[in-house]
Amino acid sequence: MGKLIAISTIVATINGVRTIFEPGTEVAGLNKVDTQDLITCGALEDATETAAQAKKDAAAEAKANQAFDDARAVLQERTAAAAQAQAEVAAQVAVSTAPAAPSSAPTKTK
Repeated sequence: MGKLIAISTIVATINGVRTIFEPGTEVAGLNKVDTQDLITCGALEDATETAAQAKKDAAAEAKANQAFDDARAVLQERTAAAAQAQAEVAAQVAVSTAPAAPSSAPTKTK
């Protein structure tokens, strides 16, 4: 175990002496069972373990953010390509369905 920090006030008897650990102070002298029980109930924190977990969490968050950014970029590219293809098809349809332009030669009417 690393450096143990009290999260809440802890009152313990260590070597026959009543000892009070205020929140934020380092806790020493507890047996393994008491230490584990206090960590489990959230009254005690292993600062070394907490720092290591925070580092792992930050790395996982950075990896997830990168994956999200990559997926968003792919989606934006696909959306732009689909919009361009749709515009090209619409232009082709407009050209093929446009009425024929009248001929410029005059016609004789009787």
